[in-house]
Amino acid sequence: MKTEVWPEVIHHLREQAADAHRTLPFPTTHDEDWRFTNVAPFFKKPFNKVARTSRPRELSARPLVPEGWQIVFVDGHYSEDLSHVPADFIVGTINGASGWEDHFGKLIPFDKNAFVAWNTASFQDAAFIQIPDGFIPEKPVQITFVNSGTPDSVTFPRILVTVGKESQLTLLEMHMTLNGARYFTNAVSEILLGESAVLQHVKLQQDSFRSLHIASSHVLQERNSSYTSLVMTIGSELSRENLKVTLNGVGGDCTLNGLYLIGDNQHADHHTTIDHAKPHGTSRELYKGILSGKSRAVFNGKIVVRKDAQKTDAEQTNKNMLLSPGARVNTTPQLEILADDVKCRHGATIGHLDEDALFYLRTRGLAERMARTLLMKSFLQDVTGRLPEATIREALDELVTSRLAKFTGETI
Repeated sequence: MKTEVWPEVIHHLREQAADAHRTLPFPTTHDEDWRFTNVAPFFKKPFNKVARTSRPRELSARPLVPEGWQIVFVDGHYSEDLSHVPADFIVGTINGASGWEDHFGKLIPFDKNAFVAWNTASFQDAAFIQIPDGFIPEKPVQITFVNSGTPDSVTFPRILVTVGKESQLTLLEMHMTLNGARYFTNAVSEILLGESAVLQHVKLQQDSFRSLHIASSHVLQERNSSYTSLVMTIGSELSRENLKVTLNGVGGDCTLNGLYLIGDNQHADHHTTIDHAKPHGTSRELYKGILSGKSRAVFNGKIVVRKDAQKTDAEQTNKNMLLSPGARVNTTPQLEILADDVKCRHGATIGHLDEDALFYLRTRGLAERMARTLLMKSFLQDVTGRLPEATIREALDELVTSRLAKFTGETI
């Protein structure tokens, strides 16, 4: 078994985080930010870390976009033989690399968040991508985290991405499993965009339907940089995505898109914060969800406009479609505006399938099940259709189609 040799700075960080983890309680429904999401039942039985093993025989870790670079982690451990990385910029782990020391563990403090503290104290390996100034990779980079299905296991995915001045990157982040075991994924991501940098970030979460998935991400943007995110939640029994973006430079642009497609007793919670810290920033946010069975979704989107962030233009929308009487949504759009020369809008809807549209399609000869499936797919394509790269957009649409087929029994 390989023994990890970490730099001294990591040892020190781990010790501090371990101290915090021992004293910080897990959030409960008495905490305002967690009042609709109860993680306590998952911790009645302990989770255990998984040692590094040879890769499972059935694992091929096929990338979402076949022509892209890929870095693979199995049960939290870097798998060199499954990874396919370039030579002209850094894609790998922080072990043996340089350039991460000034940023790692700096964007997301662990002294007030039990999950971040636990991750920082316990991560097995850490993905590191560093794009130099003025560089545009010719292929997307995919980070794949695979849980091999060890029952009651816990893994700590950790990502650091730095995109240099006037550089661009398309980043795909996948979380997947080989079976339906009970396990816990506790992920932390830190992303920095230099001046005029551009990052398109797609996250696909399709963990086991018995799993718990908690993710904490912070993106820091410098002047005139652009960050576009799409979070797609299909898996896990309970999932929570905490995504914070800080527009820390003049003219920053941020677009957050998300979709969740859940059923049975699944629970999907998305908490986002867009912090406009400097003037002339623009942000757009659209999250959509379809729920069936007794599933439950939570959306909490907060836009903060600080006093000096004049000329900010922000817009946020959350729309939900309920397919069954047992499905529920709690949506809370929030605006906190301290500047006076801004444009900010938000809105949220919860409804059912449009019966008029359904009737129209039926009159055109479509069977009811086909018509329902078509309307649901169109509802979500409003989100996936915003991706500029056709190959990624088509791959996600296929996943949506496959998931909808489980709800309706119809494939289109």
